Order: sequence, then structure tokens, then C-alpha cells
Amino acid sequence: MDIIASILTSVEWIGAAVLLVLMYRIAYFYQVSSNQPTRYRWFFVPMVLLMVGGLRYAMVMETTTDLLADMLMLIGGLLLIALGMNLLRQMTGGRR
Repeated sequence: MDIIASILTSVEWIGAAVLLVLMYRIAYFYQVSSNQPTRYRWFFVPMVLLMVGGLRYAMVMETTTDLLADMLMLIGGLLLIALGMNLLRQMTGGRR
């Protein structure tokens, strides 16, 4: 049963990585089409942090006690929120 849980956890985080790649491509396309710097290369940092944290969860199988995986996920998530908010602000022109 542990192997199935590891496989499903890995598949879940691969799906999240696909969504991050899509966000990266949106930022890249917007920078190319609008000539505004979107810092699209920074989207690789949370992608790597979240994938390493997810793989660590899949290998350790203790989602509540792994401090390293928790810190990787926290830093990756906060960085992704900041980059996403910056991209949203740029794409909408700062409007609410």
C-alpha cells in the first residue's frame, strides 16, 4: 500500500509541476508580446522547490514530521504567490 501512496503522491506533484510550467509559459508569452519584464525565469525556482518537497514527501511517507520538506514547500509556495501576484499586477495594469 505504501508503494501506491508514493506513486499517487508523485503523480500529484507532477500535475502541479505541469501547472507551474503553464504559468511560466504565460509569463514568457506576456513578456515577449508586451515588452515588459515579467521575470519569467524565476518560475523555475518554486517549481524545483515544490517538486523536491513533493518527492521528499513521497520517499519519506511522513507528511507531518518532515521539516525539510515542509520548509521547501513553504518557501516554494510563498515565492510562487509573490511571482503570481506580480504577474497578475503586470497583466492587469494594476487595476482591481
